[in-house]
Amino acid sequence: MKQISLLKLSLLSTLLLMYFSANSQNESVSDSLINQLDLIEADEEKVTVYQEIVKHFVRKDSAKAIQYAREGIAFAAESGFENSIIDLNYELAKLYMYHYQHTQADSLYGLVISASEKSGYGKGKGYLGRGTILYRQSNYQKAISMLKKAKTAFTDAENQQGSLSCSNQIGGAYYRLGLYDSAIFHYNEVLSIGRANNNNRAMGAAQSNLGLIYTKQGKYKEALQMHLNSLDNYKVVKWERPTIIANINIGMSYFDQDDYETALKYLKDALQGAESIQAKETISTVLANIGDVHQRLSKYPKAIEYYKKSLEVSYEIGEDLGANITHNTIGKTYFLIKDYENARNYLSKALEAANRLNAITLKSQTLIPLGRVEYELGNLKKAESMLAEGVELARKNQTLGTLADGLKTLSQVYESDGRHNLSLQFFKEYHTIYDSILGENKSKEIADLQIQHETEKKEQEIESLNQQTAIQSLELSQSNLYLTIMGIVLIILVLVSFIFYLNNQKKRLALEQNAQNIEQRLLRSQMNPHFIFNAMTAVQRQITDGNTQYAEEYLTKFSRLIRQVLENSRAEFIPLDQEIEMLENYLKLHQASSKRPFQYEITIDPEIDPEELNIPPMFAQPFVENAIEHGVKHLGADGKVRLEFKLNNDVFVLSVADNGSGMERQKETTYKTHKSLAIQITKERIDILKKQMKRDIEFVVNQLDPGTEVIFNLPFKYS
Repeated sequence: MKQISLLKLSLLSTLLLMYFSANSQNESVSDSLINQLDLIEADEEKVTVYQEIVKHFVRKDSAKAIQYAREGIAFAAESGFENSIIDLNYELAKLYMYHYQHTQADSLYGLVISASEKSGYGKGKGYLGRGTILYRQSNYQKAISMLKKAKTAFTDAENQQGSLSCSNQIGGAYYRLGLYDSAIFHYNEVLSIGRANNNNRAMGAAQSNLGLIYTKQGKYKEALQMHLNSLDNYKVVKWERPTIIANINIGMSYFDQDDYETALKYLKDALQGAESIQAKETISTVLANIGDVHQRLSKYPKAIEYYKKSLEVSYEIGEDLGANITHNTIGKTYFLIKDYENARNYLSKALEAANRLNAITLKSQTLIPLGRVEYELGNLKKAESMLAEGVELARKNQTLGTLADGLKTLSQVYESDGRHNLSLQFFKEYHTIYDSILGENKSKEIADLQIQHETEKKEQEIESLNQQTAIQSLELSQSNLYLTIMGIVLIILVLVSFIFYLNNQKKRLALEQNAQNIEQRLLRSQMNPHFIFNAMTAVQRQITDGNTQYAEEYLTKFSRLIRQVLENSRAEFIPLDQEIEMLENYLKLHQASSKRPFQYEITIDPEIDPEELNIPPMFAQPFVENAIEHGVKHLGADGKVRLEFKLNNDVFVLSVADNGSGMERQKETTYKTHKSLAIQITKERIDILKKQMKRDIEFVVNQLDPGTEVIFNLPFKYS
């Protein structure tokens, strides 16, 4: 197998640079590269030129890119340059993927994988390509699996840039799946490696993506800081397109926080950058964003001016969907200033585009405002027809806000037409929908307030523990000083006795302080933020689906669980029935918030009276959480969590088991970190109990086939 020497590559680069400098006034870069094919005699240099031509044409002229890629592959095959065949096939596959010709791209990536396995060159490229195709097809789980293969190959080949690309895309796939914690983990990995290697591009990309996640989580200040850091990194390397996107993200972050003047500043910077490189699609987006800011400021003529500029660019690049949305927005803005003729004109154009694109949601969101325009113009029949169709589409798509607007206006149309019964019917339905939307918002507000209250309560308890610890430390210091002074005048026997007593006091205080520290960490670790987020999402989903009674019951259980965790965490011993009630409530909430509910089983030894027997609380909960999140969550009805409480020769035995994937596979996920934290805190609590109870306490984690089992031998008391 022939390989291109670095020396000749360097010579070729110099020749190309000289040639470009001499001909830059008369020829384009593409013409210069093509002319080089006839000028260069060395085979290896000619193959390199073919690669540069393909890269140049990939996004500019796909026909020429395909032509020269195939010529280059044929020439490389004839000349025996196997590595160049891999590179050219990879570039050709990227071209097909860019144009959404995924079948052809996947076939070429398969050739790249096969050739790389044989030669050892370019490992990871084919897997990265296939992972990217799966990502573009929204098949995110399979994309993650393929991208992890690519990352392993790049890591083995010490290809850091390839590994970073994989981590970025894996984070993106988790983001699309709504698994924000996993996405944050991978983006932070990219950020950490970027910092270690002073790679501003990697840092900027990771920070930009983290900013998007924080925005989704409502953490607007953290999101803004990430976007600002991203912008700084892009500016260092003068990376134009990402710099523009960073300015857009920062502008919209300020927009979300109602800081419109600052939002305009960054959006205008983004517009200037996009115009400088003629990024038409980005120009259209930024113009529409600036229009949104002016509309929010009630500067309607200015908003319409920017919307129309955005529309012109969408026309220029043939972006039908963007033009449809902008027509719709302009029409609604004209409606706000009661210019109904212009509103009708633009909304009608939006409707034509929605029909052409078969965009059902946009169609309903256009028909209803268009019906309102016809109603204001007195065209009741047209208004009725448009509103009825829009309402039906909104009802099918469950777009409640649009549906409520349509029902209300349709009720007004029937009232104006003298059909009072129909008017009343649609007004009642409107009120039902409106109340459900209001109920959803109120439920969110109540849930947010409740979580805020419980969080503040928890923080106050932790602060109180810190104060107690500080007081004890101060008292100990004062006691030491006093006893030291007294020791000077006491006889040696008294001094020895005092030192013995002091040592015991220190041990006791250290034991108490350690217990308090563990209690604080236990309080912080009980309620996984991801579980709280899923629980709130489940409530929102039930309210949206109209299951208000179920949602109320769910929210009540969730509130009770938070209260149980806070109360139980403070007690040394609690009745077994309270511990089981808390665990069962926790399991039921997880079942209710899961799209594929698992099963669980709780077994109690008949010899045990749960109301009389008392045990240390909260030993099982962290491992129940691990069993659900990292064991059975993805198994659906096949997944099972088993809890068993029994007495064995005057020893209380508690076990938590699942039939999940087991510890070896779970080490690939965030389970490892969370499990280690749970085990560490558990071992420290057991050490405290051993010293307090002066008895041996066992704790083991066993690997099952399949699954994992955790067993405790705990002390107990009778009421």
